Amino acid sequence: MSAIKFGPLTPHDFSSPEPLPRSAKQRVKSLLESGRLFRYQQVEDVATLEQQFSKYIGSRFAVACNSGGCSIFLALLALGVKPGDSVLTCSHTLAPVPGAIVHAGAKPIFVDTDPNTLSIDLDDLERKANASKSNVVVVSYMRGRVPDIDRMLSIADRCGLAIVEDCAHTLGATWTSATTTSNVPKHIGLFGSIGCWSLQTNKCINAGEGGLLSTDREDLAAYLTVATGSYGHFSLNGASPPDVFVEKLYPSMPNFSMRLNTIAAAIALPQLGQAITNKVKAWDRNMRILRSVLDSCQHTRIIGTDPRYAPAWSSVQFDLVGFDADMIKEYLKRAHEQGIPLAWFGGAWKGFTSTLRDWKFADGTG
Repeated sequence: MSAIKFGPLTPHDFSSPEPLPRSAKQRVKSLLESGRLFRYQQVEDVATLEQQFSKYIGSRFAVACNSGGCSIFLALLALGVKPGDSVLTCSHTLAPVPGAIVHAGAKPIFVDTDPNTLSIDLDDLERKANASKSNVVVVSYMRGRVPDIDRMLSIADRCGLAIVEDCAHTLGATWTSATTTSNVPKHIGLFGSIGCWSLQTNKCINAGEGGLLSTDREDLAAYLTVATGSYGHFSLNGASPPDVFVEKLYPSMPNFSMRLNTIAAAIALPQLGQAITNKVKAWDRNMRILRSVLDSCQHTRIIGTDPRYAPAWSSVQFDLVGFDADMIKEYLKRAHEQGIPLAWFGGAWKGFTSTLRDWKFADGTG
């Protein structure tokens, strides 16, 4: 049998982010010229981002912060997590998720991954919720993979769990609940107590770095407004509850200085709304092409999705069938040479990719 021959290397780097909108560049230039980069000096950008984000996803309140990981940390504190508490979370996620739990002084309890969904195993979630004293679960929708949302909500209700949704990979994605008669899709991130979102470069909205929190509860939104670092400038936030709710909390709450700055907000704003819709449609077209290729190959297996779920395909996940570790490493090497970034969650940690066995800080052995 003759050796397999590969075509010429593509000149395109598929890991390159898309260019930023012209309006974002123009706004950043004007901000730099003004020198007013603190959100409470130039309030328009961050406040408008909060307002428009809240409107886009359909939440009552939204608060901007400095990163997706910090948004999870703040969500845990808002829900009353204290040092020494246990918090349930996914075993298949990225390091900032257990990092946020440890940052809050709590201990992560890792729930198994369902191989059929690549999301949290709901049977194991119920077992560990009943066996532990946890009353909060951080559900990480890793790489856009979600469980049966309806069943997850039922388990949370039975077990008394508050849900923090880590939506870093699901902006623009929706779930149509079978429990409602309206049959209207609802944005992922609106099903728990608090939704957490990332604006990091590799996410749907690229602001370089940043985070957003959403909630429908006035008490949680008031806490988040102060905790992110509003000082006394409550009314300058864009989608927070009336000042009367915040003023009650202000004297007894620490300021964590986790605000979003005006430049990040100015970059993010033009990427909201219809821009997200257009991006999700483009990702879906790309996914259809990739799926047809991967489905036709005997050495790849792609995980399906629930028909109630409309994903935002910012990435695609597949198994390599019949490959040992050395073959996978060679495959990754050749893909990289073609400009195609692939992450393998079966090997040693590398860059963004790490797994449960690497997080010694989370199991007390680090």
